[in-house]
Amino acid sequence: MKIWLNKSDFLREEEKGKILETVKKILKDKERDGEISITFVNNKDIEGLNKQYREIDSTTDVLSFDLSDNEYIIGDIYIGKEVAERQAKENGHSFVDEIFLLIIHGVLHLLGYDHNTPETSQRMRKEEERYSINAK
Repeated sequence: MKIWLNKSDFLREEEKGKILETVKKILKDKERDGEISITFVNNKDIEGLNKQYREIDSTTDVLSFDLSDNEYIIGDIYIGKEVAERQAKENGHSFVDEIFLLIIHGVLHLLGYDHNTPETSQRMRKEEERYSINAK
């Protein structure tokens, strides 16, 4: 299992370690093995990806791209740093806590979770809460 953190210089080494530990725990619990790439990007880049792949011309906090057609690669996650900073302030917690929540959310999407119905949304929220507690 390999987790790549790209453009993550703004995080302390202990925070990076905790991210890697949390993602690996999720994958182990869900009996998945493979590679996930997590990249932190600015508003311009996340908006461009959102427009290109979802046809939505605006920023977003997290995008997950399932690449599981490949035998070992699970997928890519992009985190919009500026959106995460704004949401952290709005939600009254730290930027790093927001990053953790977005990564957990992105990983769960790669593993097939979604929030398209009240039932699937509740299931995903339960898993997010479970792993966010472990991430602290």
